Amino acid sequence: GNPVLGSTSKKWMIPGGVGAVDSSGKYLGALTIGFEINALARSLRKTLQNNNVGFELVNFKGVTVLYGYNTSFGFSRGIFVDANLIKTMLQKLQDSDEEISIIDISLFKNRHGILVKRIKNYPYYLVLRYDDKMIANGLWSSFISRFVEILILFFTSTLLFVFIVTGK
Repeated sequence: GNPVLGSTSKKWMIPGGVGAVDSSGKYLGALTIGFEINALARSLRKTLQNNNVGFELVNFKGVTVLYGYNTSFGFSRGIFVDANLIKTMLQKLQDSDEEISIIDISLFKNRHGILVKRIKNYPYYLVLRYDDKMIANGLWSSFISRFVEILILFFTSTLLFVFIVTGK
């Protein structure tokens, strides 16, 4: 369900429950549980264990339920992703029964890397955003390693050509 303030704990919770019936199908009641939002956020941060990845749990309208990100992202609380882009990605996921995740990567203009994953059977989506600096560093390290490979091939080919032409 939608987040609520717990009646006994006075903490923000995401309620969950399942109905119980007897062998004849008679409704007996419901088993309910509340997932504490702060505990869920700590668990997600611990699971990710990557300071270059920030996350948000959002509802189907794009409203942030919980979030966690490194301070290097430089974004204010709960709005570390472009809201319009996320709403567009959420709409695509809602319109499609088969897709359960969407990745949006831009390496040059408005550099970002975002993954939105639908949580099956729940009205929530997990949004992962990769740190812009990490994306730039990954791009440069990939470019430099490929450039070094090309230089080595060029010099090796040049030396082989010289040895073949001179006959030495």
